[in-house]
Amino acid sequence: MINKLKKEIDKYNVISFDIFDTLVRRKVEEPESIFELIGKIEEIDNFRKVREHIQTKAFKTMHQNRLGEITLVGIYNELDNENSENFLELEEELELEFIYLNDEILEVYNYALDNNKKIILISDMYLSLNFFKRLFEKLDLHGYEGIFVSSELNSTKRDSGELFIKVCNELNIKTESILHIGDNYMSDYQRAKENGLNAFHYNIKKETCNNFVESIVIGLQKFCNQKFPHSTYNQFGMNIGILSFFPFFKYLEKEVVDNKIDLVLFVARDGYLLNELWSKHSITNVNSQYLYGSRVLYVLASINEKNFNENLDFLISGYYMLSVHEVFDRIGLKTPGEAILIQVGFTDRDYILKNNEDLNKLIKIMNIVKNDILIKSFEIRHNLFNYFNEIGISNNSNIMFVDVGWSGTTQFYFNQLIEKMFSDVNIFGTYYGLIEDKKLSDRKKIMKMKSYLKEKKLLKLVDENRVVVELCFSAPHKSIIGINKINNEFNLIYDNEKGSSTNFERIINEINSGISIIFEELIKFERQYQIELDYEQMNEILFDFLLEPDIKYVEEIGKINNFDTWSSTKNYSFYFALSEDIKKKSLYDKYDMWLNGYKIINGKG
Repeated sequence: MINKLKKEIDKYNVISFDIFDTLVRRKVEEPESIFELIGKIEEIDNFRKVREHIQTKAFKTMHQNRLGEITLVGIYNELDNENSENFLELEEELELEFIYLNDEILEVYNYALDNNKKIILISDMYLSLNFFKRLFEKLDLHGYEGIFVSSELNSTKRDSGELFIKVCNELNIKTESILHIGDNYMSDYQRAKENGLNAFHYNIKKETCNNFVESIVIGLQKFCNQKFPHSTYNQFGMNIGILSFFPFFKYLEKEVVDNKIDLVLFVARDGYLLNELWSKHSITNVNSQYLYGSRVLYVLASINEKNFNENLDFLISGYYMLSVHEVFDRIGLKTPGEAILIQVGFTDRDYILKNNEDLNKLIKIMNIVKNDILIKSFEIRHNLFNYFNEIGISNNSNIMFVDVGWSGTTQFYFNQLIEKMFSDVNIFGTYYGLIEDKKLSDRKKIMKMKSYLKEKKLLKLVDENRVVVELCFSAPHKSIIGINKINNEFNLIYDNEKGSSTNFERIINEINSGISIIFEELIKFERQYQIELDYEQMNEILFDFLLEPDIKYVEEIGKINNFDTWSSTKNYSFYFALSEDIKKKSLYDKYDMWLNGYKIINGKG
């Protein structure tokens, strides 16, 4: 579109730009959100309705006085309030703060300038000419020959296009020498052409917002998408990831204060970015640590002679279609030698486990190497004790254990370790979401656990599509399955990727970058205006996405495979969401880890 517009510019001497939603944009999707923000700042309920009402009254007064346009002064003259002048000034200041140049049209503007075109700016707007002069000085926009505003010239584009004629008369130029560019089909295109101008309709997508928060979030997302280079994954972080991330972060701050927490532990990998942004932005003054660990690591550390058999189920879980060596690789243990493998009935380390008979063989071999597992568990337990001391866990303390979800398994084993290593440590498990079942119910009887998400419909939807939510809480490293200390530094052992063709490090870095960018804007917004956004309204946007995800994200994210390293294998792949038209490389490949993404890409949504 931009190249086409440049070719049109070449044909004309005078280029006219509409201002709002063409040359400039606001960091809100709906302009009326500025009114709502005034109400929140001034603590006036329903100020948006009041402001819209007095604007309607101003139009009636305008018609009674046979004028052609309203002004901001005229609008606030309709308000019977001693602070009306203050509200007017605040509205102007907020407009100045929220407006930014649209880079796409700025490129066209500079092209016209470079080609010695005469540039004029035209707007149907109640704001004054002086406001626009202040605005463009602030935005450092130069090179235009005039600003023509309906409120100053008492005529508009929208009604009959009289404003266009007044501009031409004032500049003494012919209408046919002008190309007018604008977003409103009626005002900027049809009325321009009716009055003899040439016109280009700059058609931009405007979202329908259901509430104030949606307008703020979408407006800031568009600002961030323009401001920073972005890929699909950056956009996913900015547009979708933030909807889970930001409300959870704010929830954590409240819980830390309410529970008098001494130390916040953001467990790997879910807490990676949470910890980074907590250290930069939390107002609680409570220290945090990125907690090295995983379900696998803490289960291994908890195993001893007495509980070996009850933990055996975990060691062999998810065995189906794994090679024998992959079962041992994922717990950081060397695969038993050929003699032992043959002894239990396996041909070699690459033998693929497929049935109950294989499961029984696997149980046998686990018992044969039981002593190796116990030694491994002791080493991990010893190293974790030193590590826990080093990061600040101590007796008689309140610790918040932060994880994304979903049933508290990692916390369950972490608690067991802490209870044996320290005394009087209160652990508050705090989760983005907890999925209610008997196991969780039993754990809640013995552990402190709270979930940010409470609304049942959203929880159900999150549970069904949890893999895509987990993408918003991840780290650019593999799952941690071991820890040791070398030269006074802790060394981590990671689970090797098995059968994945996905560059997880790049993807997670890009998603986290997108989340971080808009997180900074939202934090700045809340603190600058001393208001708190309604996070339930953010949940509504997330609900809509999970219910019917955007195809552009499904097409890209759907290609991710073997995200869960515990169950992953080189023998087959499980993808987030692929079209069934794509031929499977293995009979056992799965295409539907992201349920609603899978439905959308296969036309079943």
